[in-house]
Amino acid sequence: SGERINIDDGIMRMAHSALECGTPVLANWHGCAM
Repeated sequence: SGERINIDDGIMRMAHSALECGTPVLANWHGCAM
């Protein structure tokens, strides 16, 4: 299922952004992930 792959990719991107920012990406989504 292509959607599942997209969801997993999104999670990985979120995790990567969180590591780069040093803060929970969900709490800083617009500033870090985007």
